[in-house]
Amino acid sequence: MDESRLRALLEHAATGEPVMGQLVSNSLRAGKRLARRRRLEAAAASVAGVALIALVPAVAGILGATAHRAPATTGRGPATAYVWSMIASEIVPIRLSSGTALAPVKVPGYMTDLVAAPGGRALYAFSYVVQPRGDLVNPRSKDFYMTRISTVTREAARPIRLVAGVAQFSELLIAPHGATAYALEFGPIKNFCRSGYCLLSINLATGAERNLGDAGSGPFGLTPDGRMAYVVGAAGVTPVDLATGTRLPAIRVPGRAWDIAVGPGGKAYVVSQQSNGEAFVTPISTASNTAGTPIPVPANGDTATLNGFMVTPDGRTAYVGAGDHITPVGLVTGRALEPITVDAQAQVVWLPMSPDGRLAYDVPHATWIQPISLVSNSALAPVFLPRGYSETANAAFSPSGRVLYLGASDGSIALAPGGLIIPVNTATQRLGKAIKVTNLPAQIVIVP
Repeated sequence: MDESRLRALLEHAATGEPVMGQLVSNSLRAGKRLARRRRLEAAAASVAGVALIALVPAVAGILGATAHRAPATTGRGPATAYVWSMIASEIVPIRLSSGTALAPVKVPGYMTDLVAAPGGRALYAFSYVVQPRGDLVNPRSKDFYMTRISTVTREAARPIRLVAGVAQFSELLIAPHGATAYALEFGPIKNFCRSGYCLLSINLATGAERNLGDAGSGPFGLTPDGRMAYVVGAAGVTPVDLATGTRLPAIRVPGRAWDIAVGPGGKAYVVSQQSNGEAFVTPISTASNTAGTPIPVPANGDTATLNGFMVTPDGRTAYVGAGDHITPVGLVTGRALEPITVDAQAQVVWLPMSPDGRLAYDVPHATWIQPISLVSNSALAPVFLPRGYSETANAAFSPSGRVLYLGASDGSIALAPGGLIIPVNTATQRLGKAIKVTNLPAQIVIVP
């Protein structure tokens, strides 16, 4: 199967979901966003020569690929990484202190996503099983499951079948209280979302689902108390009272809204873009649901689509990625600063930020990553992966922020391509000893 045919299959499987490579921070910390779907497509395309029967599990993972932000983690003790693959229906815990892979955790059918609860004491795995005579593409021919995994015992509870059926999350967040997950679902799904995108709540104890209505296409953010959601859409940003499911009037911003960062202190920040390439960062009061004065971000010579957005933990600076540059924006002074230029060939794809807000990385689906100092607002020397490997999964920081872990594949044309989890020392930018995994990594979640 040639690459163009494979890409066509993937796009058909995505049922027309818009490609949005934006990123957003959780509690003012950057995390992965919808760029994950793009990276997974590229990863599958790298094995375009594989026979279709070998491709089936990979496509299965892509169909449900979810963009959500990694949970904030604290502490400096030993951490465990949980890795799942597009090819194997299991989650492999890896003790990072020794690089030892532990007994895998099994889930029903094909994995689509993994998200950690606040505090990291539990993981929730989302997967599906194709019904008899069903197919991979049609969400109505699948049974969807949620499985709770204890990070203390590394044991899975009995899977809970999701009655509504979840076809294609474009965003998945767990509320700070840890009892409910919220997802943006591209419809239609069984009797829940008849058209467009719906905000869905999922009770993590029972699996009970509730449709909170079509509030926008996302992304979205939650307030630290878990009482409100802010959903990005064509009309601007729609506040949703999560207790009542009430959608409040949309908050308008200049141009098309692309991403949002919601953090402590009663502030949210929305990045938007006009047709001439000029962007804006607009502060929003979560107390009054009103917009402040938009801060203009020049187009810097091109009209490239926004591909990155993050806000530092102190809430003083935002970073807007577009094309081959990242523009710092002073949220206190209300002024954009001199842009930071990255490699013009790779361009900005995803901007994970260290927990202390001093360092970020441009992580393209490539053979290298680009460290960026957020202290001096300058690009550092690129870090090259081992020869023959390219990044295929999300990047995840250790709880201390001292190490960045990358999922990578050798891109070989085989039934089960090999993979690595590659540590990067964030102080020296040197690679540590890579951890071998059996299959191509799709996602890494790290908990203390």
